Amino acid sequence: MRQYLLLEHFNMTVSDFPTRVGFYIKRAREEVGLTQQELSLRTGLSRVTISHLENGLRKQVKPELIKRISVVLGKKSDYFFGIEEETGNICLSDLPNSLSDAIGAIMDLPKAEQEKIGNILKQMLIWRDR
Repeated sequence: MRQYLLLEHFNMTVSDFPTRVGFYIKRAREEVGLTQQELSLRTGLSRVTISHLENGLRKQVKPELIKRISVVLGKKSDYFFGIEEETGNICLSDLPNSLSDAIGAIMDLPKAEQEKIGNILKQMLIWRDR
């Protein structure tokens, strides 16, 4: 239940989440020039699992899968959730419109409200990484 709080806050459905994660997995895999089969062999996951992740066909994306993939592809786990590695900022152009709109609305709030929301999001990420 807790893992879906962020999705609900940004008016995303649970089905949007695996699709976005899959997009970033495929992008990172292609950046390093690996095939699905090669990624499969290096992570110990089946090629079908890699394909399902990339195509958003897995309804549940477990953190341990993301961690295994992130190690092989040389990315932080946050990358697969749409957070830029170097800056730690969310790349708005890569987000679904509803999430991008929500972030835009947050940016229009007073600084104190933005900080409250930021603290909530930090706590959610800490919970996710446990």
